[in-house]
Amino acid sequence: FNSMPFHHMNLPYTIIDSGINVNYDCIRQVHMVEGHAVKEICTDTYGHGTAMFSIIFYNLVNKEDAKFISIRVCMDSEENDEWGKELLYALRYCKENKVDLINISLGFQTCNELKKQIADEITALNRQGCIIVAAIHPHLKITLPWSLEGVVRVF
Repeated sequence: FNSMPFHHMNLPYTIIDSGINVNYDCIRQVHMVEGHAVKEICTDTYGHGTAMFSIIFYNLVNKEDAKFISIRVCMDSEENDEWGKELLYALRYCKENKVDLINISLGFQTCNELKKQIADEITALNRQGCIIVAAIHPHLKITLPWSLEGVVRVF
């Protein structure tokens, strides 16, 4: 997103991450729709989701009408299955609410049944016309959802 400004089509940008700090100055300028798929409190205690929000926000052409959905997944667990379950719930929320654009800047490694379920949700979202952008692990580990088909991969 950094290289050029982009237009939006009055659709909400969905960020699945550590939440978004609601005290962040520019959030007062946008319509924030809190997603309650995983956690009811979307405050960002890690800062990562807020950083992703600011990258997207500052590259928007029409900031005044921007809408965001923040879905906070639990960042406290070291268990990959917990991350996977929360991502699965978040993706289902997005599918049920017909979200058009999702940014996922988190990942985890798993080889169990969750991988197939997450892949199926991504396929279903793609069929609805949803674009899913996911970042690779900072140490270039192959993770979900980055490695799945139907995801725009960012390095």
